[in-house]
Amino acid sequence: AMQANVLEPRGLGGIGFGPPSTVGSEPVAPGAVEHRAYPVSHYPVPRRPSGGLVARVADLLRFADGSWATIEPLAERPGGEQGPGWMVERRGDRRVVHHPGSAAGFESILALVPDRRVAVAALSNSARGSAAFTTVVDALLEAVADVPPWSPRLADIPPEELEPLAGRYAGPDEEVVVAVRGAALGVQLSERDPFTGETVTSPEFRGRPTSPRAFAVLEGEAAG
Repeated sequence: AMQANVLEPRGLGGIGFGPPSTVGSEPVAPGAVEHRAYPVSHYPVPRRPSGGLVARVADLLRFADGSWATIEPLAERPGGEQGPGWMVERRGDRRVVHHPGSAAGFESILALVPDRRVAVAALSNSARGSAAFTTVVDALLEAVADVPPWSPRLADIPPEELEPLAGRYAGPDEEVVVAVRGAALGVQLSERDPFTGETVTSPEFRGRPTSPRAFAVLEGEAAG
């Protein structure tokens, strides 16, 4: 159905559910520079309704070129709006539409600036690829589409007003520990890898308040 109704009509025959041409990799420990091969070599078939397509940068840009008319916000979300599969945010007077991907030791990003008809795609066979994407994609969008760097307006919230947010929050596959760190929140995320079943705990990152109940991460791999 994907091939017949979505990919082939757009000339995207290079995209499919076959195995990738390279091996995904992950850090030997959370935050480490050294990598190892990701233990699962393919995207599991039972999860493919939610993802698993394999593509090249050129395929993503071709997909973007046929998507300009389909991008309309449908609902608000923290920091912006949500469209049909797209995250939408304002940077200055520009609207940036994007969606990241992360699975099985690979990461990706496709970002569009509709009113300038500019698209940027990046792929990585590292689970830390987004550490490079943020800098490179932002620089390209600024140089080619006059998109200013992401710069949220911070709010001055006293630490005692942040205290009620501190605690441990748990879901079926993840746990978040929140602590007050001066004028910011320290956030540590532990989540179960859906492919290996292992629980991975990331290094703590800091969220600075933009309002009493909204926060922005300004540094590290979670920035943005």
